[in-house]
Amino acid sequence: MTCDECRVLREHYPRDPEVRLERVRLFSPGCIYCGARYIQWIQRMSGRPADARKRECRRVLDRWLAHGHDEAALRALAKQSKWAVEPALVKGKQ
Repeated sequence: MTCDECRVLREHYPRDPEVRLERVRLFSPGCIYCGARYIQWIQRMSGRPADARKRECRRVLDRWLAHGHDEAALRALAKQSKWAVEPALVKGKQ
């Protein structure tokens, strides 16, 4: 299953998904990439205290775990320097 929000980021904001994140913050709990990107966005908000960012990241992590996502995979995606976006499916492969 492909995520509509990731598709929009991939197709319309290929160089800088942050442009999209500044305009609209839509994250689908059914998509592990959206969860990782949400955590990345929170971590990059420099205007908030570190403890507030940590609490918010934990809240997001708990929400995505409740939807059945793997914690280790979610954390690994969130640690990447590039914004987490679901890769495009190659025709004929899943």
